[in-house]
Amino acid sequence: MNGPVTSVSLTNIQNKLKSYIGFNSAASTSNVTDDSVYIYIYIFTSKNDRVVVSSVVQLKGKIYSEFGARIKTNYSLSANHGFPTEDFGGKCETLNSVNHINDCDLNLAYDMLNHLYGGDLIKPPTGSITTLTGQFIAFDQAAFMNPHAVLNLDAKALDMFSLWANWMQSAITFTLPSLTVSGITGTSSSGVGASFDTQGYIYFPPACNKGKKCPIHIALHGCKQDLYHVTLLGL
Repeated sequence: MNGPVTSVSLTNIQNKLKSYIGFNSAASTSNVTDDSVYIYIYIFTSKNDRVVVSSVVQLKGKIYSEFGARIKTNYSLSANHGFPTEDFGGKCETLNSVNHINDCDLNLAYDMLNHLYGGDLIKPPTGSITTLTGQFIAFDQAAFMNPHAVLNLDAKALDMFSLWANWMQSAITFTLPSLTVSGITGTSSSGVGASFDTQGYIYFPPACNKGKKCPIHIALHGCKQDLYHVTLLGL
């Protein structure tokens, strides 16, 4: 990996987005202010991050604020590159290369989800352990690694699938040993090309299993927080 990138042109990003919209590769930004849809965005970046420079991340706020999104930012934490927690991980200001989780006295997961879901979530007490009584199910991620092969799309079509597929072909590839995780419906998990595991996992809370209408939260994990490393460390 080369970097970190220290400067990105906001104008170039905006022009590229306009180009995608002009070629019908992306939906219109007017959808962000659609009265029937509320777009909430949470942007976190830390002052001590030397892997992804804070000023570059903050450009997201400038871009989406023009579209009328409901944005909450957290730029003040003196953390290094990692996911902040209240009481787990390495020192907040130190690069924790083991799992990139930092003890910063901040429950970022709660703060982020509470904003994304309207501000009505109940914050769990510090140090508490919540028993998961729902259901974990493994699913095949092949469609996201090679969408054209799975969906029989025209590889020459200029759409978001094409842009994604082209990026995947040029991305870094690596392989991790295969492993089986007990207690999760599915076979096994092995890291493959472009940071994508062969399987993803979905969790159904018990209320959703009983028919309650539930929103979907899609999480793309951070550095060394894939299933292989988490299982290897016994987290």
